[in-house]
Amino acid sequence: MTATTQPTTTLPRRTVWSLLGIVIGFFLLVYLLRAVLLPFAIAGIIAYLLHPTTTRLTAQGIPRSGATLIALLASFLVIIGIGLLFVPIISAQVVSFKAMLPQYIEQFSAQLAPLLQHAQKYIDGKSLGDLPEVAKNQGGQVVAFVGDILKTLLSSGGALLSVVPLLFLTPVIAFYWLRDWQTMLDVIDSLWPRSLHTTISGLLAEMNQCVAGFLRGQLLVALVLGVFYAAALSLAGLEFGFLIGMLSGLLTFVPYVGTLLGGLASIGIAFGQFGLSEWPMVALIAGIYVVGQFLEGNVLVPKLVGDQVGLHPVWIFFALLTAGASFGFLGVLLAVPMAAALGVLVRFGVERYRRSALYA
Repeated sequence: MTATTQPTTTLPRRTVWSLLGIVIGFFLLVYLLRAVLLPFAIAGIIAYLLHPTTTRLTAQGIPRSGATLIALLASFLVIIGIGLLFVPIISAQVVSFKAMLPQYIEQFSAQLAPLLQHAQKYIDGKSLGDLPEVAKNQGGQVVAFVGDILKTLLSSGGALLSVVPLLFLTPVIAFYWLRDWQTMLDVIDSLWPRSLHTTISGLLAEMNQCVAGFLRGQLLVALVLGVFYAAALSLAGLEFGFLIGMLSGLLTFVPYVGTLLGGLASIGIAFGQFGLSEWPMVALIAGIYVVGQFLEGNVLVPKLVGDQVGLHPVWIFFALLTAGASFGFLGVLLAVPMAAALGVLVRFGVERYRRSALYA
């Protein structure tokens, strides 16, 4: 983490309260307008990620509007190509998985029954014998419950409005965001109080480094792990291995969640598919996730994300839960950038406190 530029004078109390009021007012405005902000937020993230590419194209003599159009079209073509390649496979596996789920639950329950009967000899409890039937009856309800959670998350606060306006509005907004990005930055920079300009510029530069490093690095980590899990599970012969592997990779954007959920789902399907007698195959499936976790923690994250980002997994969990509960899907989308920005401010505040007379 680079050192933050420190102000030479103590901030007046009125200035501190004014800045705090601006921050609170900003979050209040976002909360009140959360139902219509989703396309603007997605477009803003796209513009933020493509701004360096557009700047490089502009430096080659291409007009800003042309560079913006080239960057957007190239990114959308890549996304469409990936979608055409993977979406049909994933959709087919989702339909097949839904059809096969009752059979997996029944097979798993049948294999679990002898173990439970053996355990009843040592454990006093009639309920053990009912567990296979309970698992069979409640499995579908558990899946439906998870689906309801996802549906509620995606529709919370009316944020999605409708899919068609979202698809049409987002590219248009992203074009104008990206074309005028530097102009907007210059206008905002000109509004900061001159006495605080050096301090604020240093903090914003550190926030940009933190957010950009995490977003770009973690997206690459998720992509690499998704391909690794999908290929490894498919080669191991696990049914729906491609679907579970890709989802495991995408969910690694939240630390440990992708590995945990993907590993449990894969091991559960492996028990249903291969049976307890084929325990080496189950161990192989579990070993794939052990290798993936090792690669993530020791190779991918240090190389692609780096230690300078400074986002602790607990801080990311807290940000996702808090922002999701307050702003729905919009909050989940913006949780990590907000957590990174607030983390910079917290570290700055702690450093100022340690230099203060109160700490001494």
